[in-house]
Amino acid sequence: MGLTIIPLDVGVLYNDKSNLTPRRDYGTLFKAASIMWYIAGAENKVIVDTSFRSAQESSRLHAPLKAERLPHQEPASALAAIGVKPDSIDIVVLTHLHWDHCQNHHLFPNATFMIQREELRYAIAPLPFHASMYEAITIGMKPLWFDISPIELVDGDRQIAEGISVVHTPGHTPGYQTVLVETPQGKIAIAGCMVPTFENWPDSEQDSYLPSSLYVDLEQYWKSMQRIDRLSDLVLPGHDPDVFRQRQYP
Repeated sequence: MGLTIIPLDVGVLYNDKSNLTPRRDYGTLFKAASIMWYIAGAENKVIVDTSFRSAQESSRLHAPLKAERLPHQEPASALAAIGVKPDSIDIVVLTHLHWDHCQNHHLFPNATFMIQREELRYAIAPLPFHASMYEAITIGMKPLWFDISPIELVDGDRQIAEGISVVHTPGHTPGYQTVLVETPQGKIAIAGCMVPTFENWPDSEQDSYLPSSLYVDLEQYWKSMQRIDRLSDLVLPGHDPDVFRQRQYP
């Protein structure tokens, strides 16, 4: 397949790096990238994740975490920079329903939103420890994903377009889904928060996986990382600004 993946820079979340790379980097301020992904070359136009609402509102609701977004990082502006109109998007895949990955859905009026059924079930009434990440109604918030329509619920693995599939990879959240894209240079996994930075993935200096500190089941998380490894030739992390060293993949 002649598919390519274009990462879109749509903001920054200032965070303690140890939240993404546990047991190291304590007290290190990290500018975590907020990334939307556009898959080019398919018959259907596909976006993966939709980032957070306005930086001001996100910072207010999730203090002390600070969000930042410059004008060129507005989701509509980032899409315009690659010649894509939001209303032309056919499919939006939401890897999960944490607030920083599933807002701005109003920009895509003609899209079908694909979410794992298990993720939606958990997001409605998560454990209190996870509730703020979902902006859950159980703590008096109103999650913006309540207004998403139409939603197509996915149960497990599924091909969603030619050369594009989702696989259920629980651990970070119960209904997390990783997106696999067949490209001329092999299968690329849009792993998102399952692999938040390149440091979370084995390389020449690190021979083991490094899950982030936010998870619902560490054993599932580890097995899902193993599965992503088996199914893909290249893994793209979800919050690493180094992703933007390449304009597109491959």
